[in-house]
Amino acid sequence: MQQNIFGERLKELRQKKGLSLRAFSLKCGKDPGNISRVERGLLPPPKLPRVLEQYADALNLRDKKERREFFDLAAIGAGRLPGYVMNNQELIGKLPLFLRTLEGQPLDQPELDTLVKLIRGA
Repeated sequence: MQQNIFGERLKELRQKKGLSLRAFSLKCGKDPGNISRVERGLLPPPKLPRVLEQYADALNLRDKKERREFFDLAAIGAGRLPGYVMNNQELIGKLPLFLRTLEGQPLDQPELDTLVKLIRGA
């Protein structure tokens, strides 16, 4: 079963801002039932950037890092890579190396150097 990281984060942020489900729904103009389903992992995160913008605005996410994390979690929660990753051909070319590293497969020194450069450049 897939984790519901986006839905859990959405609920956490909403509650931290003191917004009930209904109040949040009114702020972003969305159906409270569907938002509840997203929070519980019964529906995937929204795919449309404008809907995510509405959610982020309703949560008053102004910090660039926090907002980007919110959008990244939505993409990952929907089974996609974030757009900035998909649009960077060099980064896409390095993903197999990165994924091998995550799986614990050993890297030789040139591969390790490449990985370090990739991480520092992100």
